[in-house]
Order: sequence, then structure tokens, then C-alpha cells
Amino acid sequence: MPTVRLLHVSDTHLRSGVGGTSDYHPGVDPAARLDIVLEAVARAGEPADVAVHSGDITDDFSLAAASAVRDRLASAAATVIAVPGNHDDPAVVATAFGPAHAEVHGWRILGVDSTVRDEVAGSVVAAEVAAMLDAREPVPTVLVMHHPPRSRSTHPWFVLDGADALLDALAARPHVRALLTGHTHAAYDETLPGGLRLLGAPSTYYALAHDGPAMSLPESGCGARIVELHEDGSVTTSVVEA
Repeated sequence: MPTVRLLHVSDTHLRSGVGGTSDYHPGVDPAARLDIVLEAVARAGEPADVAVHSGDITDDFSLAAASAVRDRLASAAATVIAVPGNHDDPAVVATAFGPAHAEVHGWRILGVDSTVRDEVAGSVVAAEVAAMLDAREPVPTVLVMHHPPRSRSTHPWFVLDGADALLDALAARPHVRALLTGHTHAAYDETLPGGLRLLGAPSTYYALAHDGPAMSLPESGCGARIVELHEDGSVTTSVVEA
């Protein structure tokens, strides 16, 4: 079984019309920044088998912006899946990307919607995630959602309600090898005692640095994460900055 190579991007924040800056970082065009990141990824190594987007695909909930991101990711990988973030309409994401589910070389990739309508913070029902996993054969699995269960931030915007129960449920299902998230605009990598990898992708658009409840805008830190899924169930990863 060959190694599966994932391209993990997050927080692209495109708007309808593709170009155009947002109020959060008015000096940067998010579409141009995404192109720069994808060019850096292409220079960094082999093509990806799957491109995974962990939410905040758009900045305006639009199908045009979501489709523009999908088309860019489709040029980087044969299979593309995505989950919504708090700046997305889940129905629009499903229309643009289709089901958040892929099976590649013995690995399964599943999306989880952690968004709450009109809220920045997220929520997840551990029992629902457990039921989704238990309904399928326990093959090596990667989950994808927008809000991380752990990060360097304690700001209310970056809280995930139900995080502890989710991690308990995943610990009881060791075939889940990694959880890919976004939202914080900062790379994150933690291995839990049972072996689960918590992997946060940086934003392609603009970076944030977190220290408890405080956050700042560093001059670097944008990019994407490369995740390699190996035949023995192990996961290796690196970050491409651009």
C-alpha cells in the first residue's frame, strides 16, 4: 500500500469575484496569496493524492468564492474534500466540493462540520462523530474539521464546545490516526498519548500568533501543511511556508 500524500490548506477567505481584500487584512489579496502558497507547495515535493481544506474557504459565504478555491485545489490533487468554517455556508461548501469523504490506498478521510450558525467558535457532538466512525469498517482514518480541540489560544473565538468528549471518543477508536483543523491561522502539531495527531494548518491568507487570550499579526507564518499517511498507520508531516 503506497504512502498517501495530503495537501492540507485552510482559511483561504476568498470573496466572490475571486480577488479583493477583506477587512481583516486589507493589504493582502487572498486569491493571490493562495496561488503563491500552491506554487510553493508544488516546488516542495511530489504532487498530493488528496487536497483537504479545513474551512473558512470563503469570506462571504458565496458559491463563486468556494468554486474558485475548489478549482485551484483540483489543479494540485486528483481528489479534493472540504469542510465549512465559520465564514462559510455549509450547503454552499457541499455544492462546490461534494461529500467530505475519500478512500485512498487503504486510508479513509472524513469531514466533520464543527460550525455553529452566526458564531465564530465551534461545537461538536462526540456521540455523533463516534456513530459516524462506528458505522464504517475501522480502517486507518483521518478526520477533518474547522475548529481545533486544542490550540495555543484561549480566546473565546477559538473555543470548541465538546472538545474533551471528542478527544475521549477518538482515544477509544485508535484507527483514527489524525485530526486536521484550521481556524487559528497558525500551524499546530501535538501527538496525544494514544498516538492521535492533532494537526492545525496555517492560513494561506494571513498568519496569527496566539498566546492564551491574546493574538497578534506576525510577518510570516502563511502556508500549507503536507501530511503523509503510511502503510503502517503512522503519520508524518511538514509545513510549507510561503
